[in-house]
Parts: sequence; structure tokens; C-alpha cells
Amino acid sequence: MLWTYFHVSVPDANAPFRLMKADYVAEYLPLMPENYNLPNALLTAFGAYFHRKIRFIPISFKPRQGGTNSINIRKIVKIGRQALHDFCEIQKAAAKKRG
Repeated sequence: MLWTYFHVSVPDANAPFRLMKADYVAEYLPLMPENYNLPNALLTAFGAYFHRKIRFIPISFKPRQGGTNSINIRKIVKIGRQALHDFCEIQKAAAKKRG
């Protein structure tokens, strides 16, 4: 979806760990709707979209030690549907900012 809306390719837009400077976050956070569900993915996409200096470092994770995934298929579909709508609106705001 990031390629479709922002024409950017990133290795893992929703990786669970990022290190960002506060001014970077402050610059792009206003482009997102309040209570947006995928802010990490969008902050990563903005880095590529606005040609910011970003670096991806491969990391590995141990397999889940216990418990179950808290997001079922129905929730994933609902999140995806909302993301499509949000990405369209956010892309318009980002394009306006980019000039």
C-alpha cells in the first residue's frame, strides 16, 4: 500500500523498533489523523517519501514464547480497510507539503 500511495519501497514499514529524533516526529505527526492506527508505518514511509536520511538495520526476533496473536483476521481486514481510506487522505496532505 505504501508503494501505491507514496511510491516508496521500504524493507519493513511496520517494524516494531525505530529510533527517530523528536523534530522528525514533530514534522510529520501533524499529517496523520488523530488516533491513527499505523503511525510507525507512516513515519517510516514519510522518511522515504520526503527523502530524509534513513537507515534500516536487519534485526531478528525469537519465536513467540507463549500466548496467541491478539489480532484476528476480521480485525486485520477492518484495519486494512481503514488504512486504505486514511492513506488516500494522508497522501494528499503529504503531496501538498512536498510541493
